[in-house]
Parts: sequence; C-alpha cells; structure tokens
Amino acid sequence: MMLLDIIAGILTAVAGLGVFVGLDKLVGSFVFLALLFASLLFNHACAWANLEDNRFVAALVCRGKFDRNGAVRSLRIVFALIIFAICLYFLVKIYWLSLGLNLTVYDSFNQRIFYLVSQIALIFFGVFAVRTLQSHKQPDISLQWYRALAYLSSYQLLFFVFFVFSTYLPEAESERLMKIVDYGLFSVFIYLALISAEILTAAGRALVMLARNSGDCNLPVPFFITFFAAEDSIKRSLVRSIETISGVDVSRSEIVSFFTSIFEPVTIIALMVLWLITSVVIVPPGQEVIFKRFGQVCGARSFGPGLHFKLPWPFSSFELYDPQKVKTLNIGFEPDPKQRHILWTKSHSVNYFYLIVGDGVEIIAIDCQLMYRVDNLFKYITALQNPEEYITASAYKFLTIETVSTKFDEIISRDRQILAEQLKSKIQADLNARDMGVSIVEVVFLAMHPPLEVAEAYEDVISAQIDKLTYVLKANTENTHKLYMSKANAKSSELDAKSYAANTVSRAVGEAASFASRTLGYQIDPDLTKFRLRFDLLQKILAARPVYVIDKSIMREKDNLFLNMQN
Repeated sequence: MMLLDIIAGILTAVAGLGVFVGLDKLVGSFVFLALLFASLLFNHACAWANLEDNRFVAALVCRGKFDRNGAVRSLRIVFALIIFAICLYFLVKIYWLSLGLNLTVYDSFNQRIFYLVSQIALIFFGVFAVRTLQSHKQPDISLQWYRALAYLSSYQLLFFVFFVFSTYLPEAESERLMKIVDYGLFSVFIYLALISAEILTAAGRALVMLARNSGDCNLPVPFFITFFAAEDSIKRSLVRSIETISGVDVSRSEIVSFFTSIFEPVTIIALMVLWLITSVVIVPPGQEVIFKRFGQVCGARSFGPGLHFKLPWPFSSFELYDPQKVKTLNIGFEPDPKQRHILWTKSHSVNYFYLIVGDGVEIIAIDCQLMYRVDNLFKYITALQNPEEYITASAYKFLTIETVSTKFDEIISRDRQILAEQLKSKIQADLNARDMGVSIVEVVFLAMHPPLEVAEAYEDVISAQIDKLTYVLKANTENTHKLYMSKANAKSSELDAKSYAANTVSRAVGEAASFASRTLGYQIDPDLTKFRLRFDLLQKILAARPVYVIDKSIMREKDNLFLNMQN
C-alpha cells in the first residue's frame, strides 16, 4: 500500500471523527474519502491475498480446510462482503441526511471556518497525490480517485465560502444564501449516492464471480468518477466517457474537435453572462423593489414596476414587496389553522400570551388581529430594522395599558368596538411619531377569555351571574304585574260599587215614584187598588211555582186531594 493511501486512510478517520463530534457538513468529504480508501484497500487486499508468500493463506491451507485457491477466494469474498456492507451503510446514511435528519441547525463561525480550511487542505492533498502519481511511469487507477477528490473539494469549497460569507449579511439575504449552500450540499449527497450504488453493484458482481470461481474481483473506478476525472482536464474526461459509452472514437471528429476547442471560452462567457443577468431586475405590476448594496439599503426611495438595473450579485441585491397588500399581525395568540371555532373551554391556538389585569390578580387571554398597510415602502424599510416586530410590540404595549388596571368582568363586558378604535388611534400615533410610513387599517378583537385551565370555572361563574340576573328580572316582572293587577282590581271594584250605588238609587227613586202613583190611585178607588195589589203580590209569589186550578163541581164531599208541594 502506498503512502498516499495511508494518508487517505488517516484523513478518512479524521473526517469521521469530525462528523462524530458534530461537524455534520464534513459528511460529504468523509463518505468520499471512505469510499476511496475502501475501494483502494479492497484492491490491495485482493492483490495481497494472491501473493505466493502470504503467510495467512498458508496458515489456512495448513489447517486443511482449504486449498490455496479456496483460501484466496474465501478472503476475497470476505473483503467483497465488507465493501458491500460499507456501501449499503453509506446509502442509508445519505438517505437520512437528504431528509435533513441528524443535522445541526446552527453552525458557529469557527465551525464554518473549519469547514473552509478542511476543503482547502483536501484540495492540496488531492493535487499533491495527482502530481505524485503522474510522476510514476505506470498509471495507477487511484489517480482518478484523487483527481475527483480535488474536484469535489473545490466544489464544496465554493459553497463553504458562501457559508462563511452569509454570517456578514442581513438575516433575509443570509437565509437566501443558506438555501444555495443547502442545495449545493444536497447535490453532493446525490453524487455520493450514485458512486456508492455503483460500487455496491460492483461488489455484488464480484461476489457472484467469486462464487463461480471465475474472473477478476478487482473494483474498477466508478463511471461517475471517470466521467470528469479520467483525464487531466474535465473536457478530455467528458470526451473519453462518451467514447466509453458509445464505443466510437469521437476525438478524431472535426465537430467534436471544434466544440472541445471552444469549450473553455464558451463556458467562461456563459458564466459571465449568467452573472451579469443578476444585475437586471424586473418588478411586476403592483409591487415595489428596494435595492441593497452589501446589505445596506441604497438610494433614497423605492422603485415601482418596470425594468431596473443594479450591480451584479453578490455586490448588490434586491427585495420585492407588495406594499398595497393588507398585512395581518396576530396579537396575543398564534392561530391554529386546524381550529375554525373559538370556544373558551377548547384550545383554538398554538400558543397564548396572557395579560395581567385587575391590579395584578387576574389574567386574561385576548385574541386580537391588527391589520395594516404600507404607505411609504422606503420609510417602512429604513425607519427600523424590524418594523413588524415594532408594530407588534406597540400593540402589546397599548393593549396592556388599556387593560392592566381593569378587572376581568369589566374587560369582557366592555364595548369591543370602542376599545378597538382607542387602540387603533394610539398605535397609529406611535407609528406616525416614528415616521414609519404605515397606516393601521383595522383592529379586531376575535375573543376575550380566561386561561384554558380555569375556563370551565369562569363559565360556571358567568352562568350563575346570568341566572341571578334572570331571576331578578323575573321577580321584578311578577311584582310589577301583581301591582298593576291589584290597581286594576281596585279600580274595577270601585267602579262596581259606584254602578251598584247608582242602580240602587235609581231603583229606590223608581219605587218611590211608583209608590206615589199608587197612593194617588188608592185615594181615587181603594178597593180596586187593593185588588190590583193583591193580584200583583200573588203573581210575584206564584211566578216560579206551578198553579193547579180544580173545578169544585167534579169533586164529592168525601173526596180528598193530595198535592206534592215539595217542588
């Protein structure tokens, strides 16, 4: 085994140790070094097993279990199984890493510098190994591995430069640059997965050949490495790969010669054109743009729809905004998109921010939404670093002022529209004092309720208060009803008494007049008057009783007549 291969093994161990201690972005270099070292070690081990003076093979033959060919084949099968297991493990590891699992969320500046330095060291090692192997008279297949190591390290070095540079940019631009880094590292994972799959296939094919005791078991250099690292330049490597795939010698073709001659300048010009295109900005209708130079806002205003120009990336960047769009800030809660109904006793938000009210003895949850619109985008961007956070903080401040000395019952029974207008006017005055170029459109209170843990108890209290009010109103209604009914009955009795008195007086007057007229008739004819009065009296007495008239001539002297006078 050559000294370069031993150094590659040491670098593999160091990279693996770095991944183990938390330097997860070294996993690409670790996997490639491990595949490089394992493939070269497998080939060296197969050559070592075939040596005539191999003591280990001789020991196996002496035990009588194998002949020499069987012992060599058994060792090669063990080596192939190890390579197969390593590639399978790396495929599973790359799959989990591609899902974003087991990766650190934040890397410190020192870690980013370490990533950068490690790739520079791998580039120097790869170039040194290539120069060393090129000085040998006989070509070595490891030359392509080390050339690919230099190419891959250079590729990762570009993204690690972006990784370090992102620490000096504002948060928005840093996140945008971090996405580029993530996509770059993800492409490395895909490339390593292809190499692992190819070596896994080659190891499986070697196992089959060893089982049949036919052919050579050495692992060839993977196609995805020879594709761009077979020759001294990427251009020649691509031509050679095409010839290998097609089986046609295209290097003698005039068209291929022409394209290979213009490959470098065309590639450089294309990259330059792509870089210069980043200086062109097209602003869609209804939006405005803010230009930044090295993270600082440049210019004295925002620019509307149309075609605009700036310095190429990364010297200058831009941010598009939709200022006319009404934005909504949630005050006091983080909404849960799965919940559509707001109930006191059920959680309808991801998180609540309780306010202390009632002189510090009560707490309340207020679900409020503040809607605002940007009137002047330049002022909105340049007035404060985080304008939305300031608007949110201002809303919390004035909401606390309005509720801190008020009891819970007074808050939930207060007119929400009046409270919303007061809060809106105070927040607007605060923003105007900052000259932020923002207008508050509306403040809406969605709900005011106690904490979820005591919501049921509050509901019981509210229900008892409502029941109390209901009973009081019912008692007052009954009292009023009885009072007016008593007055009505008294008035009715009074009217009945007056009516009775009037009837009695009228009847007495009539009787007196009748008696006076009878007295006059009696004076004129006393007998007739007595006879008439007698018959009137009889008529009154016998008015409701049956009268039987019996002719005396039909009865004998001894006959008796019995009448039932009960009815």
